Amino acid sequence: MGYPPVKSSGYGKQNAYSGLVSAAYTRKLQQEDVDKARTESQRDPFERYGIPPEEAEDYNLENLHESVHGIPITSREPKLKPEVPNNILLDFKGSRSKSASLSNQLTKLIHSKNIQNNLNPFNPMAHRGLIGDLSAKVASLANSKDIAEFTEFKANTDRDFQEYRKYITGVNAGFPEIQFLQPIYPQTTDPPSKYVSTALGALEDMKRNDELIMQTASQAGYRTRGFKGGFTVDTNALRNEALESGIELGSGSSSPIPGSPGYSNQNSLNIDQERQMALGHIEKGANAKKVAAIFRQRTGQELNG
Repeated sequence: MGYPPVKSSGYGKQNAYSGLVSAAYTRKLQQEDVDKARTESQRDPFERYGIPPEEAEDYNLENLHESVHGIPITSREPKLKPEVPNNILLDFKGSRSKSASLSNQLTKLIHSKNIQNNLNPFNPMAHRGLIGDLSAKVASLANSKDIAEFTEFKANTDRDFQEYRKYITGVNAGFPEIQFLQPIYPQTTDPPSKYVSTALGALEDMKRNDELIMQTASQAGYRTRGFKGGFTVDTNALRNEALESGIELGSGSSSPIPGSPGYSNQNSLNIDQERQMALGHIEKGANAKKVAAIFRQRTGQELNG
C-alpha cells in the first residue's frame, strides 16, 4: 500500500532564500567595512592618530599594510623619530653655552667705560702670554677695582677663546661633511669698536653653525623640534646697545697689522693713529718702555722716531 505524496511545507525554500539574503547582507556589511577603511586611510595621518600639527615634524610617515575582509588597504602611519644622540646633544649645548658666554662678555664691555679704556693694543695687561700675565700681576698689587675688573674680563675672553677653539675642532671632527664657519674671536688687544664688531660677527657665525648642526641632525632622522629657538643671543639688540653707549662699530674683519705684509699699502695715517693711541696710553700711566716695545713690534718703527 503506497503512501500519499507529502505536500511541501515551504521551509526548504524559505531557508534557501534566507541564506541568500544573509549572504548578501554580509557582503554589504563587509563592503562598508572596506569603504570605511579606504576612506580612513586617505585621511591626514596625523589627524587620524590625534597628533597636533606642531608636533608633526617629530614623526616619520611609514606605510601600514592591512587586510580588510581579504581586501588589501595601505595607509600612512606616523612613527616617532629617535631622540638626538648624546654626542649631537653635547654639540647643541656647547654651541649655545659658548655664544651665551661671549654675549655676556660683550654686555660687560658695553656697560663698562673702564673695560673700554683698557682695551688697547698698547696696554701690556691686554696681551696674552708672559707680557700680559706679568703686567696684570704687577698692576694687581695696587688693589684697584678697575684693574681687577679688566683682568677678570681678559681672563674670561682668553678662556672663552680657548674653549670655543677646542669645541669647534671637535664639532668639525664629528661632522666632517659640513663646512663649519670658523669665527674670528675678539681679543683684548682690540679697541672697543673692533672688539664689539668682531664679537658680533663671531656670534653670527656661531648661530649659523648651530643651524647647521640642527639641519644635519634633522636630515639624519632625529627629532630636533625641542632644540629650535634655543639659540637666544640677539645680535641686533647687542649692536644697538653698543651704538647707544657711544661705541662706533667697524666691519669686524681683521685689519692689516702695522708692519705686516700688505700694511704698507694702507694709508700712512694708520701708523699715526697707532702712535697717538700708544702715547695716549702712556699718558694714562702705562709703562713707557713696554708700550714702546709693543709699538715697535706692531709697526717696525720707534714710538718717538
